[in-house]
Amino acid sequence: MAKLRKILKYTGIAPAILITLDLIILLLCPYGLIDSHKDISVQDAAIVLYNGHPREEKSLNNESLRRLNYAVNLFRDKKIDNILFSGGLRPKLLDINGARLMALNAEKMGVPPENIFSEIKSYDTLTNIRESLKIAEDNNWRNLAVVSSKFHLVRTKYLVNRFIGKENINRELTFLPYGYSQSMPPAGRWALIRDANYNFASFALVFFLPDKTYRRFVKRLRTGTR
Repeated sequence: MAKLRKILKYTGIAPAILITLDLIILLLCPYGLIDSHKDISVQDAAIVLYNGHPREEKSLNNESLRRLNYAVNLFRDKKIDNILFSGGLRPKLLDINGARLMALNAEKMGVPPENIFSEIKSYDTLTNIRESLKIAEDNNWRNLAVVSSKFHLVRTKYLVNRFIGKENINRELTFLPYGYSQSMPPAGRWALIRDANYNFASFALVFFLPDKTYRRFVKRLRTGTR
């Protein structure tokens, strides 16, 4: 009951927080404050988190393309030795795995096949990381960059700390968002707002729902199974 009261209390606050966040991004926030590109040491691999695809199309949506292009640029700049594409298990929506679709695009962009890996079992952010860590273990990768948008990586880091725990990773994870102002395809302010709103709503779910309820909900939503 206490948990329910807590949820109801903050449900009324959430819209006000979203509106405030949107106005800050839209009116006040210059790109420089939310661009987070930083110089990094050479990483054994980058884990690139799949986002989605246009409905009924075997192609990547703009957000997936931004993450893909950033990772390929890191590879070309010799900042990462390998690229691991993770996620995209959507059996009801797509008959090709999202990670494999990203891998095919990376190969067309000139990344050698021996440096491309696909993690095809995961269906959400948490399982992206869990399954990717297994592949990292198999390949003895010690230093890993996790590539996505800034707002998504804030939530990703929270999920890793809550459900996996730093003590259970035994690897160095660097959360590396692409820069909004340099992204390809370009990310305008409305793209930033969508990204912020989606990740805020997702963060609220994981924060307020009991762990088992949250995990069952996400699995059912993404895969159609319990």
